[in-house]
Amino acid sequence: MKGFKISLLMVMVLVFALSIITADCQLLKNVIKAKGGGGSDVVKLISYIPEDAQLLISLNWENLAKTDLLDIAKAQLGEDFQIIETMGVDIKSDIKHAILGITFDEEPMAYGVIAGKFDEAKIMKTFKEQGAEVESKKIGGKKAYSIEGLYFAFTPEGVLFAASEGEETEGAFEKMLTVGDKNLANDQKMVKLVTDTDTSATAWGVFVIPDKLKEEMKGDSDEIPFDV
Repeated sequence: MKGFKISLLMVMVLVFALSIITADCQLLKNVIKAKGGGGSDVVKLISYIPEDAQLLISLNWENLAKTDLLDIAKAQLGEDFQIIETMGVDIKSDIKHAILGITFDEEPMAYGVIAGKFDEAKIMKTFKEQGAEVESKKIGGKKAYSIEGLYFAFTPEGVLFAASEGEETEGAFEKMLTVGDKNLANDQKMVKLVTDTDTSATAWGVFVIPDKLKEEMKGDSDEIPFDV
């Protein structure tokens, strides 16, 4: 259903603009001290993101909801937010924290975790009522759904999703559901960047520059002008 896919992408854009897996996650646990929105475990949320993601964005949605930014966004996006509310989701009280990981390889992929309270039955019923072509299958041993190439599943933490314009989204989503220790919370490059980041901020993000982009940035020089 195009309306919902656009809505979710709008939320992802908003997250970017406002810049069940139990993994070890010891590396990032030593760096992130602040709890996420609703008291969520930020490290556990990040542990759903595969280590190939180069951009990590964390947004404390609960803190954001205390400002007028969501009202402004709601007024700007109109029907896109109304679709979400039709599913019984109050964007101010039900969503607590959002994590977004993006890989910029040949097929860019967005991995997301939206922590909060969601009524799976009501959401899926709304999809069907609006004529969405929803497919469900077992992926990584868990019930997952797909709508026009967008894959998602409900977990005790909230909703996991993977989105891409390419054809490898299902495989990427399976990797997300079975990532184990090969997750972004255990990636040493990411941990090093997060160490110098204020993780208590409402929104924060870090970017590991891909090797290919590093080479392009160097040009004729042997070094790029900043640490990565």
